[in-house]
Amino acid sequence: MSLPFRRGCSEVDTAIEERLRLILAEAFVHRRLLVAMFCVVSLGVLVVGLFWPKQYQSSTTILVEESNIIQPLMEGRAVPTQVRDRAQQARDLIFSRSVLLRVLEEAGWVKADTPPLEQERLMELLKRRTTVDNSGTNLIRIAFKDPDPERARRTVEVMGRLFIEDSMRRKSEESRRAYDFIDQQVQEYLTRLNRIEAQLKEFRSRNAGLEATSAGEASARITTLRRQIEDTELALAEERIRRKSLEKQLSGEAGVSASISREGQYRSQIAELNSQLDGLLLKYTETHPDVIRLRHQIADLQAQIERERVRREEGKRRARTRGETYVDDNVTLSPLYQRLRTQLSQSKTQIATLETRLKRYRRSLEEELERTRRMHDVQARIAELNRDYEVNRQIYNDLLRRRENARVSMNLDVEHKGLSLEVYEPAYLPLKPVGLRFLHFAIVGLLLGIVVPLGIILAKVELDPRIRLASVIEQQFDLPVISEVPHWATREEHQRVHAELKRLGGVIAVTLVVYIGLGVGRFAGVI
Repeated sequence: MSLPFRRGCSEVDTAIEERLRLILAEAFVHRRLLVAMFCVVSLGVLVVGLFWPKQYQSSTTILVEESNIIQPLMEGRAVPTQVRDRAQQARDLIFSRSVLLRVLEEAGWVKADTPPLEQERLMELLKRRTTVDNSGTNLIRIAFKDPDPERARRTVEVMGRLFIEDSMRRKSEESRRAYDFIDQQVQEYLTRLNRIEAQLKEFRSRNAGLEATSAGEASARITTLRRQIEDTELALAEERIRRKSLEKQLSGEAGVSASISREGQYRSQIAELNSQLDGLLLKYTETHPDVIRLRHQIADLQAQIERERVRREEGKRRARTRGETYVDDNVTLSPLYQRLRTQLSQSKTQIATLETRLKRYRRSLEEELERTRRMHDVQARIAELNRDYEVNRQIYNDLLRRRENARVSMNLDVEHKGLSLEVYEPAYLPLKPVGLRFLHFAIVGLLLGIVVPLGIILAKVELDPRIRLASVIEQQFDLPVISEVPHWATREEHQRVHAELKRLGGVIAVTLVVYIGLGVGRFAGVI
């Protein structure tokens, strides 16, 4: 072992030795206080033990049977009541106000004239003194402490009996409530089924034609209508082109026939008269009556041509105003014009027919599209109603099975054939007290009589700020201590200390004698 380690250990041992000598010195200085505290604490604890009330505990054990011969036969048909935390359930049930009041009455805790405030205090007392726990897999233990052993037995017996009765009653009520609830749900879902079925029937009758139509048929009709609309639009366009062509042909025929019209006739006559006039002028002068007559005839024809031209221009202007093609009255007498006019009339009739047919096709297409949309809505609504009906029907059938299971479970609980409770270990009359006994107080009194004074001395040494050891001066102030001057007692002081020690020893001896005497008297039954 190295030298520094040895030096460190030596210093630690020296410090501990100095601390022990200091504590012993303080104990010697306060010897009278230590002896007094030993006597007071030890005898005080012993006296407390003499008057400490005895507590007797009685208990009962309840057996919870989860399975019996009925369960395999009813498996899948009945649902036995399950108890997850049996101790907590028993504690909640026993500590309920109704059960505690019955325990107070049947166990003899209260009388008819006991005030309500006292009953409340006694119920709180029962709660504090009662313990409920699981003593096994299927066992519930109910224990109660009381200074009166007979009352403790009666109390725990009543608690066990009331727990069994109330548990069985609650089980039956729970089964009944479960059956009533499921039966109510069955009736509610039956009403829903009838309502949905009536809605489905009424909706189908109102939309019978739409439901029977398939999507393929509707699509085929829409395709046919669209093809007919396209064909009609094409035929209409062709007929309109033909009409325009006939109108242009009519206009051309009018221009061609203008040469043989009345104006043309006038011009032919004028040309003929001019020819005659030229022949006469070769023979006669301008004043010849025939020449004058021809000139007047020519002037009259030219006036007729001008009037005809004015009439024709006025007719064209009015025709342009009305958006029509002007045709001279003389032209209308042409056979070609009559044939073209007949073809134009037939073309206009055909156009009107095609336009009417196109409108009807378009209206039919809109109606078919609307019918298709309604058909999809109807089919979606019918699918929704069928889905609701199927879901409710499945739930209804499941509820019917559950109702039968609940009925069997209810009958099992009524006959106590399912989950059952019975007294496994009855309440007994306790003969020995439980908890802290006189022997415990006697042992604790001696230990406290020694530990408490020493603890006070140790606290005084640790908390006293005065310097009592030379090593403290060297450590805190880094000053060397040359020497220590101890207290030197005289012979008179030694004699006085010895006498005091004898007296203190006598006090301790008397205290121990009284301590042992009280203990023997208590165990002998004298005290």
